[in-house]
Amino acid sequence: MTPVNRKTRRARPPAAGNRTPGPAPARRAPWRRCAVLALLAAAACSAPPPAAAAGPAHAGALRPGEYVTEKGWGRLLLVERSGALAFSIESVTGEDYCMLDGTVRGTVGVANGEDGASACAVEFSAVPQGLEVATDTPVECKAFCGYNGGFVGAYLQVASGCGRSDLDRALGESERLHEVGDDAAALATLAPVLADCLPTLEWGEEGEIRNRVAFAQYANRLYAECLATLEPYAADAAEDDDAVAERWPPVLGDRYLAIVREARTTLDACRLGRPGASAAPPAAPPPAVAEPATPGDAPFTGAWSVRWCDGPDAPGRPCGGFQAYLFQAGDRICGTYSGLDPRANRLDAGEPRSVVGVVLDRVAVLAVTSERSGGTYLATARLDGDALGWDIAGTVKEGAGGEPALIADGDRLVRSASDEESRYLDRAIRDCAPAAAEGEG
Repeated sequence: MTPVNRKTRRARPPAAGNRTPGPAPARRAPWRRCAVLALLAAAACSAPPPAAAAGPAHAGALRPGEYVTEKGWGRLLLVERSGALAFSIESVTGEDYCMLDGTVRGTVGVANGEDGASACAVEFSAVPQGLEVATDTPVECKAFCGYNGGFVGAYLQVASGCGRSDLDRALGESERLHEVGDDAAALATLAPVLADCLPTLEWGEEGEIRNRVAFAQYANRLYAECLATLEPYAADAAEDDDAVAERWPPVLGDRYLAIVREARTTLDACRLGRPGASAAPPAAPPPAVAEPATPGDAPFTGAWSVRWCDGPDAPGRPCGGFQAYLFQAGDRICGTYSGLDPRANRLDAGEPRSVVGVVLDRVAVLAVTSERSGGTYLATARLDGDALGWDIAGTVKEGAGGEPALIADGDRLVRSASDEESRYLDRAIRDCAPAAAEGEG
């Protein structure tokens, strides 16, 4: 996914807490789940924010508002309704969740079970930073949770501007500003959210906001700041998706991979954006792979690139370029590519095996699929000494959304042997090796 096309906003998935998998959640009556979700949504919209001048809560005093555990695996709402204090708790631990609601009397909330089941008693203790939540009826409370679900812990009072509805507004406003071309205002809208709300952000929310902030920094050419924002994902972004997914339960792995894939592309864009820099991450060399054929046997195998600049290529001037990472096995070619426009504003990063084709003597006929536009283009790459003459010969499939592909056309690509480019080539060879083996079989 490219960092440039931000027009389609993902709906927020259900919150998730730690990475520890557990048995499947206990089945709940669908009507009750919907009712609880509706209650949470209504409470989030109607709960008044705490008074700015109010001091820390004192023992025994429960203050209405929104409370969240550190890293957001649990969320508590206290809302005044018709003179009574109502509560609702939503938590996710691994693959199990808890959802319960009821009325508070004094400092104890009671959630009534279904079909005459015993009630779950929830104890609230006010502390300077929020509330401690506990229970003396853990067995009864299991009826409201999956097998390994839980909600007991410290809940921090959400800072002003950090509630769920506040996050939605900030994300929506930043996206609107980006679509009208005001990326400076988009960054000013989101950067304080990450700084002020980080302690209570659920990990998926943190990933979405970090990716949005980093993209806004990239759009404003704040490349070092962009890299710092995405540093928590840099190590995973340097690995392949399968290695990352192995460390997560299946139900959470796809969600985390979406964060890492977006971070990977934005990290590449910000590395390329720095004058004289390469997109390759400063990572250790990848595990050893089978040696590709020698250039004499497979002359198209290599990292090929051309630099694009808007005006003279002077020190300190941002430039873009096109890189193709090709692996030749017999008369087949497979690989990937990356393109950055001459002003280093827009990136088109190909997926693994986004370049495929055949070799006819010293000419490769290639189908190149653009991640940015979604279109597929017919290209020819002609060997000319230690360079490739790269041209677009036609369109196989039109792109969508009006986004241009950033693919070389009429360019002379030269072979690169730098350590950074070699790491990218090794990754492309690993991605292509299974397809090459099938083709040879």
